[in-house]
This record gives sequence, C-alpha cells and structure tokens, in this order.
Amino acid sequence: PKSAPPPIDNSGLIKILVSSTLNEFILNSEKDVLVLFYVPWCRFCRAFSNTYNEISEIFNDSREIIVAQFDASENDIVDNPVVSNLVTAYPTLLFFPRNKKSSPIKYPAGDSVEDIIEFLQEYTSFQPERQHFSKEEL
Repeated sequence: PKSAPPPIDNSGLIKILVSSTLNEFILNSEKDVLVLFYVPWCRFCRAFSNTYNEISEIFNDSREIIVAQFDASENDIVDNPVVSNLVTAYPTLLFFPRNKKSSPIKYPAGDSVEDIIEFLQEYTSFQPERQHFSKEEL
C-alpha cells in the first residue's frame, strides 16, 4: 500500500497519520482519537480545514481526545477494512472511542465547530471551556 513517510516531528495540535502509522497510532493510544480523512484538492475538505483547526485548538488541552488527520491522496487505507468501509467520501471524520477502537463512529453531518463538539459529547465526558465560544453560541 502507498504510504507517505511518517512526519519527523508530530507535535502539532493535529497529529499527522500515514498508512504505516494509522492502525498503530489509533490502537496504541489510551485516549479517544478523532481522525479527519481528506484529500487536499477537495474543495469541501479545504473549506472544512478551518473548522478542524479550531477543533484541534479546543481539544489541545484535553487529556481525553487526540485530534489527527490522514491525507488519503498520499496514503492507502487498505490495511484497515473497518476504516476503508467507512471512508466513502471526503472529508470523513471518524471517532475512535478509547474502549472500542475496532468500532469507529462516523460523524454524520454538519460542518460547524458546535456540531462536532455536540457529536463528541455524546461519546465522551469532554466539556469545552466557555472561552472558546461567544455568548451567542452558548
């Protein structure tokens, strides 16, 4: 399978996953993992990137959730049949609960930060700090 080289420094807010590290990263993490599967040329993916960057900032201090991304134009997902069956279009967000890594949950729809946080709150105890939202959003 095609795989980009793993990043030398993966200390950014959004962890970079490649084919050769995808399964290991998700399975070895003791935290919940949220992964964006995207292709850079997709206009919907580009439009979603600002929202995802904001999500990564909100969860930066979380001890519960890791935010990651996977460039499907440079990496194959074939080694993980569960993931490859769920990623049918781009962008796709998959949530891997810490206690059920083999059963990822596909984010259904909505491209706002609030929609994603609401989705994650169904499966985690995470509560975002109020400073991330304006008064109108609360």
